[in-house]
Amino acid sequence: MRRHPLPTALVLALVGATALAGCGGGSSTAHSSDGSSSSGPATGSASGSASASASASTSTSAVSPSGSASGSSPGSSPDTTVSAEPTLPRDRLSAASYHKAVLASSAASGAEEQAVVAAWMTFWEGTADTFFNSQPDAQFDRVARGKARADILDYLAKQQHKHQRVVGWAKDNVTSVSVHGDRATVRDCTENFTFTVDQEGEPLSNPDPWYAVTGTLEKQQGQWVVVDQVSKTPKTSCLS
Repeated sequence: MRRHPLPTALVLALVGATALAGCGGGSSTAHSSDGSSSSGPATGSASGSASASASASTSTSAVSPSGSASGSSPGSSPDTTVSAEPTLPRDRLSAASYHKAVLASSAASGAEEQAVVAAWMTFWEGTADTFFNSQPDAQFDRVARGKARADILDYLAKQQHKHQRVVGWAKDNVTSVSVHGDRATVRDCTENFTFTVDQEGEPLSNPDPWYAVTGTLEKQQGQWVVVDQVSKTPKTSCLS
């Protein structure tokens, strides 16, 4: 369950981590799937930096839920063009070793929007690693600010107290990116397979299959950072 808004996986936070704990209707934190809130994970982290180029322009892009392209490999920055669907396990035994947030499709066009999406995915992969390893991850520290950061760390503290972790994976579909000066909004439909496990790795929750996430980013000292994220769990795919 991708850790998403506090009551309900995250989310991955992020991402939507992370983004994974469960997400409840319309709060904020990270997407996750344990019925609380947070972001999803995977074996190995897909690191990404939010380097921003191009002058701050006002632009808006949207895309239909298909998306094509080639995805990023572990250790490389998130690819905002995206690729063929990665093969990720859908049984909880196999998925329990994952803490991954994958960019499945992106509406970003131009360097600035791509930098926003890169920061967004860094947030969710960092959130996934944070929940999986039970400590703040370097990627998360780099791009998480304000309420987005506070919500993830709050959920992490609850997770540590209960001796639980969020595991699994999430595939982010960025359907729109809007940049207005030093502020940006991302809309993300996340396909989720994150959930909570106990100290022995036994599953404690079922994945919420979808998260509809709205992220707010700001450009601070030349770098895009995530300052807020709100996730909802629609009953059906938000890509339809």
